[in-house]
Amino acid sequence: MQVEEIVFRMMGRNPGYAERWQEGLEQATVSLETFPRRCPLAHENDSFSYEVRQLLYASHRILFTLLDADEDGKDDTVRILHVRHQAQRWLDDEEEE
Repeated sequence: MQVEEIVFRMMGRNPGYAERWQEGLEQATVSLETFPRRCPLAHENDSFSYEVRQLLYASHRILFTLLDADEDGKDDTVRILHVRHQAQRWLDDEEEE
């Protein structure tokens, strides 16, 4: 599910919470700029050919991977793959594509 969809659903129930949730999500993702490897490997990691980590935020999991964007041999870019509710089934490689 895309972040926009999550926020849209929340807006229908509680607009104030939706706004705070989205702001908190943005802060959580920005926090990945500093030591993203602090986050554990996601359950889905074994289903992918690249490393998949997760950051828990509220009742959601932010699934992400690290990339070497400038090809200098160091992972320097965080790519958010999905934001998923913790109750959702595990993501698989076919769904990610």
